[in-house]
Amino acid sequence: MRKLIIAVLLLGAAGGSYIYFINTNLRDSLMGFGPAKTPDECVTRFRKAIKDRKYDLAAKYVSDEYAEQLKKAAEAAKELGEALDNLTYRMEKAGVATNEAKLLAYLFDPFPTNAEINLDKTGEKEAILDLKITMPSVGTLKDSSQFNSNNLDGRMMRALYRNNNSLNLGVMATFNYNAKAKIIPQGEKEHWKIQYTVNSEMRTRVDFLIANYKEYVNIFKKLSQELKNDPGTKENLNGELSKLLSEVKRSS
Repeated sequence: MRKLIIAVLLLGAAGGSYIYFINTNLRDSLMGFGPAKTPDECVTRFRKAIKDRKYDLAAKYVSDEYAEQLKKAAEAAKELGEALDNLTYRMEKAGVATNEAKLLAYLFDPFPTNAEINLDKTGEKEAILDLKITMPSVGTLKDSSQFNSNNLDGRMMRALYRNNNSLNLGVMATFNYNAKAKIIPQGEKEHWKIQYTVNSEMRTRVDFLIANYKEYVNIFKKLSQELKNDPGTKENLNGELSKLLSEVKRSS
């Protein structure tokens, strides 16, 4: 009798997992995130997931290694990205969105929602993705001294798309990002997926993001709330933002 009960419980658990899997896939499909049967569907759905900061859903349209990093970082990246979105909104509404502050928000964004993600070339067995992430148009910086490794922690920047050390805080030209990636059909049903390479540097940044994002979220939320309550107190927003980021770097 005891063995029968255990067997029934195991079958129930397995059945529950299967139902959850089916329901999750159905839910994703109803939200517009079903399997990609063409390169265009793959790119369109990946772009929408990034724009909505649904990194766990974006993972459905990329190769396994990159999917693992997106799913692993999904909660941290979403919370950090939304905190930056809110801060940017508050800065612009209060009229204190300096060039420096806009650039800092851009650099700390795990994957900017305005990324240009397009299908470049397509074929029967392979297509090419074109990814462009461009820094805000800011003109001349009044205080470029903020953009150095003493004040800012590069490990926290561009966590989900920079795959090398090309970012140089002393050279603004490196703030832009351009990349191309293959898109190929995978698995028995040949669903199309973006082949984005993952290396040890990205894994390190993702782990760092997960371990430290709360401190950065707290900074951006604090400034957003202060801007909401009394915008006039933030005339020196650059200095305060730089000071807080420098402090959290030293504590990491």
